[in-house]
Amino acid sequence: MRSSSYYAAASGVGALTVFLWGGLIALVVLCIVAWCKIFRKAGIHPGKFFIPVYGQYLCYSIADSGGLFAATIVISIITSLVSTFTAANSYNSYSRGPSTATLVILGIAAVAELIIFIIFSIRLARVFGKSGGFAVGLILLFPIFICILGFGSAQYIYQTGYSGSIVQETWTCPQCGTINAAHNGACVQCQTLKPRM
Repeated sequence: MRSSSYYAAASGVGALTVFLWGGLIALVVLCIVAWCKIFRKAGIHPGKFFIPVYGQYLCYSIADSGGLFAATIVISIITSLVSTFTAANSYNSYSRGPSTATLVILGIAAVAELIIFIIFSIRLARVFGKSGGFAVGLILLFPIFICILGFGSAQYIYQTGYSGSIVQETWTCPQCGTINAAHNGACVQCQTLKPRM
């Protein structure tokens, strides 16, 4: 017969597992809501975030990084092909695992994805007028700093290029006082049309 300490330990582990899964689900939901708020700040309808590939493209476009999105797609295709080829070869023969060339290709792809993520984080911080320190926060603690961007008072500002010079082109809604990006034709808060200048 098992002792009561065994059942107590098992129930403790079960409770911890439920707590961790609950916390993870809450964090994911919080990040999704934060991204929807970031979309709204950028003048993009938040529902577009949920369109499978287009939503990801818009995330990169907000950070003025559409080209980086294309690079991630290419890298994903290459890693998928290499992984599929490796799996097919190991299934048809008695190999001892992936070859060195496969591991090198997958390692280079992982480093490239990391570099793309770092550049994306820096550009995302820049288009919201945040400092390099905030960009480091995005790189190291992405979910927390995405929530700060989404729920905080940061305003989306339009960037004219990668030169580092940010031009803050905005207009203020006469109805509710919300500051909107210049390219928005209507207020992101109350949908009042942009006044003619």
